[in-house]
Amino acid sequence: MDGFLRSVDPDVICLQEIRATPAQIGEGFLSGYYSYIHPGLRKGHSGVATYTKLQAEEVSSWDGRFLQVSLDGILLSNSYVPAGFPSKRKGKVEALREKLDYLDRLRQEIQGQERHVLAGDFNIAHTDLDLHYNSRSEIPGCTREEAEAISSLGMVDSFRELNPGVKRFTWWSSRTKGEDKGWRIDYIFTSQDLRPMIRRADILLNEVSDHAATILEIRY
Repeated sequence: MDGFLRSVDPDVICLQEIRATPAQIGEGFLSGYYSYIHPGLRKGHSGVATYTKLQAEEVSSWDGRFLQVSLDGILLSNSYVPAGFPSKRKGKVEALREKLDYLDRLRQEIQGQERHVLAGDFNIAHTDLDLHYNSRSEIPGCTREEAEAISSLGMVDSFRELNPGVKRFTWWSSRTKGEDKGWRIDYIFTSQDLRPMIRRADILLNEVSDHAATILEIRY
């Protein structure tokens, strides 16, 4: 990871599904950055971490999935949305309901916030361009209900703002990685007032995760 981060040299880093506590991560994980870590509610599950070159102030955090800090006049939110897949603990309907409830709480949390950047793993393909399939299905992450929940946030998809009509992905299954058969489920959104300040939005492949890195450059 160090080599990849040195090549990009970001001012802010948002990580999701860290599955670790601050003690497990350690103080020197990313030297040169202030760390803000919100571990999962269950050991070894979820968790988000935000690293900033400038010192920030934590605003709110909840459920081991959402962390918001205030940084140099910008609100920065880091979010890890539940995958929505059924498990031994919950069935298909309950898992989808949990996911939609999370997104509704997220919408209420950020409603009306200006100078706001929201980054994260949303586990949802927002538009048909974000799927390699020709059409949507009832697979979690592909449903119309989930896509509509993303739209209800009312924010600007920075990548789509600068790359309309482009089909690129941020996640692949172990069977399709390296092929053009993925999903775009990782996003950096901005509030509407930051739309004119978006200068670059891109997707960078890396060897340290099954997700690509999404990047955003704004000037304000």
